[in-house]
This record gives sequence, C-alpha cells and structure tokens, in this order.
Amino acid sequence: MKNLTILFVLFMIVGCVTSPETSKKTDISTSKSNLKPDENRAVLIVYRKWVPPLIFPVTAHIDGVESFSLPYNSFSMVYLEPGVHKVKISWPFLALTPSKEISITTQVNKYYFLEFGGQINATGVRASVYSSYEFNFSDNLVYFDDIKDCCGYVK
Repeated sequence: MKNLTILFVLFMIVGCVTSPETSKKTDISTSKSNLKPDENRAVLIVYRKWVPPLIFPVTAHIDGVESFSLPYNSFSMVYLEPGVHKVKISWPFLALTPSKEISITTQVNKYYFLEFGGQINATGVRASVYSSYEFNFSDNLVYFDDIKDCCGYVK
C-alpha cells in the first residue's frame, strides 16, 4: 500500500509530460501577443516553465481579477497601470497545492517579467515527496530570451 501511495503522489506531481496544444513556442518579439509598454502603462509578462504538477494549469489573478490560465511552458501578457499590484497564482482543487501571492510595483513604459518556478523535493528515509514554488520578478529584458526558449503564448 505504501508503494501505491508513493506512485499516486508521484503521478500527481509529474502528471502528463506532453506539452499542451495551446502552448506552442512563440517568438515573443514578433508575435501578435507582443504588447508594448507606453507612457501610461507597463507590460507584465507572466510565465510558467516546468512546474509540477504538470497536468494542472495555474490561474493568475492580478489585483483580484482572474487574468489567464497557464499550462506549463507558457506565458501571457497584460497591461498594468503604474503602482503596486498583487499577483496571485492558484491551482485547481485537485492539485492539492496552495496558492501563492506576491506584491509587485510597476512604472510606466517598462516590461516586467514574473516567472512562476518550482521544483520537486524528496526528504527523509520514507521518501516523502513535495513541491516548492517561488516567484522571480524582474524588469531585466534578458528574460525575453528565457521566454523565447521555453514558452508558448496563451490568451
């Protein structure tokens, strides 16, 4: 029974390893998904690489409003007014994974990148498996290449 439980937990963490159809790699700099910051707004690009459990998309809420759903290896973009914003990433109930929230501050005429990352961890003699998650928030344009190499655009 213990082996069956470990197998079930491992399946829930890893899930399917095929890339979702909605997440084909996209050249972020030339695609119609490319929003441009202007003198009134910034652009926030939220992306998710390989973050278990893979079978579930995460939902991004910006300032309490559901903005988009991200399968793994995907990104989406949104305009933001300057100021402080709350970004919350939540999982479906069956993922048995807690939500995570971050406060970000934006300025006009800039790109901001928010990577939702994570890893699988094992601990103890009994091989307890769990996942940990973190945010990486930056305005460094080098992240365009990171997104170009991994992710496809979703609306």
